[in-house]
Amino acid sequence: MHTLIIDFIYSKISSQKDLSLDEKAMIRYSLEVIINTFIKLFMVFIAFLLMGKALEFFYILLCVIGLRSFSGGLHFESFTGCVAFTLIYFIGTLILSHLLPTTDLLIYMTCFIAFAITLLFAPVISPKRPKYPIQKIRRFKMASLIFIIIYLGAYMVIGKHAFFEVTVWGLIIHITQLIIGKGVNYHVEKKTTYNLQ
Repeated sequence: MHTLIIDFIYSKISSQKDLSLDEKAMIRYSLEVIINTFIKLFMVFIAFLLMGKALEFFYILLCVIGLRSFSGGLHFESFTGCVAFTLIYFIGTLILSHLLPTTDLLIYMTCFIAFAITLLFAPVISPKRPKYPIQKIRRFKMASLIFIIIYLGAYMVIGKHAFFEVTVWGLIIHITQLIIGKGVNYHVEKKTTYNLQ
């Protein structure tokens, strides 16, 4: 269903403009990202709504928009894999927030580790995505680091709040998938280089 929507919009755009192959590839990829993201988030929202956890969904979503949008992470070949990962990310965050207590030390340590890992690895970009210029990569890294600083600053000002008790676990999951995503990309690039030799 989602591929039919993407194909329809792509055909309308590409038929009306004289575009290069690179521009068409960028448009196609952008459409896939936007439509697939909307559909998968809507599916997760419905799941949270049925559990009576709509507010927690928006807490986690705010964290995801601030982090994953700029720092990237683990990517999947199939739409099904992407939906499954998003469900695990959101529901895993929710479950951990109910099972384990949030402390000042946990938040400070998580933010410190997240800052260090983001500084080293971000952004982790899908191998399918067209290559970004170095200036754009630096902007994405900077935006991710600023988000972490703002997050920690907000916690220091506001203190204990349900938002931080939920989202700190999303931050921990994000750090983990960022490291895994970097490892996967390294393996893919190494395999591609080996096959070209």
